[in-house]
Amino acid sequence: MECNAKLLYHKKAVYKSGIAGEGHWFHINNEKIYDDLIGLGLTPKKSLTLKFPEIPPIFVRHFIRGCWDGDGSFYYEKAKGTFGASYLSGSLEFIEGMLAELYKAGLSKQTIYKSKTAAVYYFRLRGQQCIQLYEYLYDSVPESQYLTRKHDLIERFILEQGRSKLTPQQKEAKWRDIYDKYYAKKDAGS
Repeated sequence: MECNAKLLYHKKAVYKSGIAGEGHWFHINNEKIYDDLIGLGLTPKKSLTLKFPEIPPIFVRHFIRGCWDGDGSFYYEKAKGTFGASYLSGSLEFIEGMLAELYKAGLSKQTIYKSKTAAVYYFRLRGQQCIQLYEYLYDSVPESQYLTRKHDLIERFILEQGRSKLTPQQKEAKWRDIYDKYYAKKDAGS
């Protein structure tokens, strides 16, 4: 495209919905490129108008994993002692489409919530549902095809809860690998 757009960077990006981590972006102000992108199916304000695409069934879980790497999260609720997962989107139709696919894959039906502070929709999973999601997203998928930070967080929960299909020796090896990647570095710095 012979683009000479300047790459911009913010250490912390501030949005109406809160503060996000660092970010990179660029602007292209070219009418022909804009028209070409619209012709390919992109829309203005896509975050609000996006529809879940028709995807051959064999690729759906890979598409959802990519979406989850971007807009999904895994978290631990310390006060409740539970692990959870959530996904958010500005498009209700996109969320509905994703949940329909997750339902087909065996997850139970979920409630869709609308944020009171921002124009976003979201759903949450807890406990066993997180394990089902983990298996759906990551089973037999090479490490090069997912965001390891998110994968390792949910895997750590599963290992700690003893709900993994791995043998005790495999669990120990996985836990050591996770520890080496994230915690050994932290311990060395303190």
